[in-house]
Amino acid sequence: MYQAIITKFLPATNHRGSRVKAVAEAGNMAVCYDHGRDAGGAHLAAAEALAEKMGWSGIWVGGEHDTGYAFVRLGLGADLRNSTVDADLVVSFLIASEEGRSWFRITEKAE
Repeated sequence: MYQAIITKFLPATNHRGSRVKAVAEAGNMAVCYDHGRDAGGAHLAAAEALAEKMGWSGIWVGGEHDTGYAFVRLGLGADLRNSTVDADLVVSFLIASEEGRSWFRITEKAE
């Protein structure tokens, strides 16, 4: 079951650098803030890391809200290979809008 991922910026402390925390009902994790990216890219990286950790595949889209960012999986079917929606066409559309900031894709691992 897929869940929404909410991300939040955690400022640096005396012991740790700044981080982004990604939270879903199934679990959470914090990743180091990547200062080489803009804020959206840093939050996307945290959401993508949590989705990979949970074994969630698919195309995820997100956007900013009042306390961070929120990411949800597009409902393209459990297995994109058997989906009636052309996933590559969806990705092509998404690339035109803020590539690497507002969406990411995790391919399903073969078993």
